Amino acid sequence: MQAILAGKPLGLANKECMVAAGEILTKLPPASATCRSCPSTANTTRCIQCLRVGAHDEVKFIWLTASGGPFRQLPLEAIRRHHPEQALKHPTWTMGRRITIDSASMLNKGLEVIEACRLFDVTPAQVRVTVHPQSTVHSLVEYVDGSILAQISVTRHAPADSFYALPTRSGPARL
Repeated sequence: MQAILAGKPLGLANKECMVAAGEILTKLPPASATCRSCPSTANTTRCIQCLRVGAHDEVKFIWLTASGGPFRQLPLEAIRRHHPEQALKHPTWTMGRRITIDSASMLNKGLEVIEACRLFDVTPAQVRVTVHPQSTVHSLVEYVDGSILAQISVTRHAPADSFYALPTRSGPARL
């Protein structure tokens, strides 16, 4: 909170920060008009790039994508019979155990919907989720005129690089 009050950018390394404290963080008056709480996670960082070209009241939907995890082709009743070891076999990404389980159960995407609502000041009805097994489209923003902007990348490293460069674009961060 002190970073925002001091006008410093605040990078959030996980969506849980915004889910737990987003209502508080987004209501703090920043000392600088350019100070914002910025995600450094994949889907919401990529949303920022798509949102830069339109006004807030022009946004119809924010679309978040999900790989669907290891159970994406199973009916719900079949998932209940599977064990955590099976959920840990993510078909697209190599991640930690907890985030992999959250991804397999789609809990992760529920948290991202809450995060997007708080970060972008939109209603839950304005945030949609779609399964995209190829995992190259990370987010889309649909505007009221029917146009849709997508952020497409074959790497998961771009979000952190984008955060360090905001509000401009640059190559990979050199830390």
